[in-house]
Amino acid sequence: MARTFYMFLRAVAIVAGLVCTGYGAWLSWEHFGTLMGPIAAVVAAVLFITCEHAAKDRLWGHAASMGVLAVLMATISSAAILQRNADTQASRVHGVASLNLPRVQAQAALDDAKAALKSTEEDKKAECSSGRGLKCQNLEKSLAEARKTVEAKRSELVKLGAQQTESTMASIIGDWSTVFDRAMAVAPAIALELAAPALLAFGFAPIPARYRRKQGPAPETVALQASLDAAKAENDKLAAALKKARGKLRKKREPRQPAPPSPAQVAKARPLKVVAGGKSST
Repeated sequence: MARTFYMFLRAVAIVAGLVCTGYGAWLSWEHFGTLMGPIAAVVAAVLFITCEHAAKDRLWGHAASMGVLAVLMATISSAAILQRNADTQASRVHGVASLNLPRVQAQAALDDAKAALKSTEEDKKAECSSGRGLKCQNLEKSLAEARKTVEAKRSELVKLGAQQTESTMASIIGDWSTVFDRAMAVAPAIALELAAPALLAFGFAPIPARYRRKQGPAPETVALQASLDAAKAENDKLAAALKKARGKLRKKREPRQPAPPSPAQVAKARPLKVVAGGKSST
């Protein structure tokens, strides 16, 4: 079960890495017309895999060189993504500024009309304080025209709608919105671009020993082991026969020691002598 889950994770990692690489390739092609960034990410993944295999084989020099090159390729890929998103962010800011330009100009015209209206009101107030002469009447006409101009400029400004903001987070985080927008313009894309080689490296990495499938010995190995066992048994038989033959030969070479006489033989070998008194002696 653990091996099945591990192999499933490897398959998922490979698919996710290919998706991230393909998405980055499409974005780079749309922006730059080249696939430098995704190619660098794929090369970084291959170098990471080679580095891991070399480290497993204890080829430390190759592992170190491949690791350095993999980091370099990942840096190149990140730089390409940074440039692409910087250009995209600049284009977005320029588009918002272009959309706001008519409104900015209308606001400036309205401010000028208000300033002219205020100046005319002050002149009229100063001139008409002593009586309504010809100049006062002309100023009254100018004041009416200035008011009409202000209303017209205000109507034009209203037709242009509200001013668009470059950052939608300005109302939430205030002055930090610029930093937030810059980070969000770069961080996700770089994370996806660097996740692709990491996922591919995991998917194609050497399988750990605990997750490898246990395979039986090959038929040639089984036959060789059987022949070795038979030869060992035959060797044991020959060793036992040799040991038995050596024992027999040793017995033939050693002189046979006479067995000690039994008590009956000793008594038979000593004749009894009858003496006076009916007693016997030897």
